[in-house]
Amino acid sequence: MNRLALVATILLASPSAAAWGQGSPRDEAAVRQVLEDYRAANYPLDTAKLNAIHSPTVFAVDGGVASRDRQSLVKSLHGQLTGSGKGFRFTALDIGEIRFPSATTAIALATWEGELPGRPPLKGIWLVVLGKHGSRWLLDAWSSATPAK
Repeated sequence: MNRLALVATILLASPSAAAWGQGSPRDEAAVRQVLEDYRAANYPLDTAKLNAIHSPTVFAVDGGVASRDRQSLVKSLHGQLTGSGKGFRFTALDIGEIRFPSATTAIALATWEGELPGRPPLKGIWLVVLGKHGSRWLLDAWSSATPAK
């Protein structure tokens, strides 16, 4: 687990996180939908959907590779998910705790499982920060990591 995910786990489990509140049922459902849309956009790869659910200034760390904006993130994901010997596919996404430190910010923690041709099944943790942009929730920052072997 990377440090960001560890810090998020500690923050979400802390007593002060309870004061952040749960958000409205509508906002929680919208946040969950964005996370499911991300999973669905990965296989088969849907770059239009990936662009639509990330903010232009998203910061993401995926497998140790950092992307500092939407364009570089989608390009990186495209490189990881297509081509010879590639083709990662989510097999499960378990969205756990979602907290709302403000009316326009949500923090979610999820675990995932996936397949990559020729490799044993993968499991990991996904920490996500979403922002409300107008009436839409978008991915503003996230980190995904697999446990060290």
